[in-house]
Amino acid sequence: MMMPCLENTQNKLALVLLQNKRKTEGFYEMIRSANQKCKNICYVCLSAPHTDLINNLRAENIDCENFIFVDTISGNSQKDIKPGTRCIFTSRPDDLEGIKRAVKHAVTKDGCTLTIFDAISTLLIYQAPDSIVRFTHDLITDDKENVIKKMFIMLKSEGIYKEESTRLVNDLNLFADKIVEIIE
Repeated sequence: MMMPCLENTQNKLALVLLQNKRKTEGFYEMIRSANQKCKNICYVCLSAPHTDLINNLRAENIDCENFIFVDTISGNSQKDIKPGTRCIFTSRPDDLEGIKRAVKHAVTKDGCTLTIFDAISTLLIYQAPDSIVRFTHDLITDDKENVIKKMFIMLKSEGIYKEESTRLVNDLNLFADKIVEIIE
């Protein structure tokens, strides 16, 4: 499901819109498909620590061996890291430069062929939509990373972030080769 929507596209960027915070079977099927087709996946954890994400993926019978996690939530603490888990920690989720460095490391040193940002909309807590769009643009136009497929998970927000969320979706749509909306 996930990978065919990114094949033969210019930027290789998919924007995945989820209706709510609850991950659905469609979401996990997309991750499962990507995991089967990619050697290494850089998974940027913006909304939960990598340990929670690993538990959720394993509960859905998704093997985490191919994942390099960029944990923006746990800080520089490596106390929760289990042997064999490949994880890069950043200092905080609003450190966009630190996140870019960690992704670049995962791509160049660990050979990741897909980067998943879960959930890019979480950055609205810390950054204005314009900053997130610049961050996204930088990732897309980076010479070393423009051959890497990217998937931005976006929660369709209600309430306080609805206007910012809508604006961010509209702006990211300019870069996206494909928008996938999961409604379940």
